[in-house]
Amino acid sequence: MIVAHGVDRDTIEAIAARDPFVVAGVAQYSITTVIAGRVHPGFVDLFTSRL
Repeated sequence: MIVAHGVDRDTIEAIAARDPFVVAGVAQYSITTVIAGRVHPGFVDLFTSRL
């Protein structure tokens, strides 16, 4: 699983399409958007920080 924050879906799809395993045809990504209603305190910074 890869968690991405602060990047739009089009960008994520472009990044996934360039993955060497995808290019070689041995892997594929399923991209799912999740809106977290509750977050464990240990992950708060992951979901709220801005790069």
